[in-house]
Amino acid sequence: MAGIQVGQGHGRRAVDHEIPLVPFIDLLLCCVMFLLVTAVWNRLAAVESTVHGPGDPASTQPFEQEPSLRIALHANSIELSSEAGERISVVRDAELTALRQALRGRATNQNVDIVSDDGLVYAEVIAAMDALIGEGFLRVNLLN
Repeated sequence: MAGIQVGQGHGRRAVDHEIPLVPFIDLLLCCVMFLLVTAVWNRLAAVESTVHGPGDPASTQPFEQEPSLRIALHANSIELSSEAGERISVVRDAELTALRQALRGRATNQNVDIVSDDGLVYAEVIAAMDALIGEGFLRVNLLN
C-alpha cells in the first residue's frame, strides 16, 4: 500500500493515511477491457463503402458498363428502373425472391443505386444489398 507522510501535528493525532491502490487498478483494468471489447464490435457494425472523387485516378479510367439500375425500396413493394426506361414493380417478400428473379439475366457490371423510403428498417436495406451482391452485382450504392 502507498502511504502519505504529512508530518506531525503539535499535540494532535497523526494524519498519515493509506491509499488503497489495488481497487483502483482493478477498476482501471475493467475500464480498459470494456473499451477493447466495444471497439471490436464497433468495427463489425460498419458498412464498407468506397467513394471516388474527380481527382482520383481510379475514376478517370474508362470502363465498359451497362446503363445503371435504380432500385427503390418501399414498405410493400420494390421498384426497379433502368436508364433505358424500363420499370418493374415487384411485391416485397421476406426472402426477396421476386427481386432476385427480376435481376436474373441482367448484366452484372451495372451500377446499382438503392433508394429507400423514410422509416424503412435498416436491416431490410442491408438484405436488399446482400441480395444484389448474391446475384453478382458488385457496384452497389446506397443513396439518400
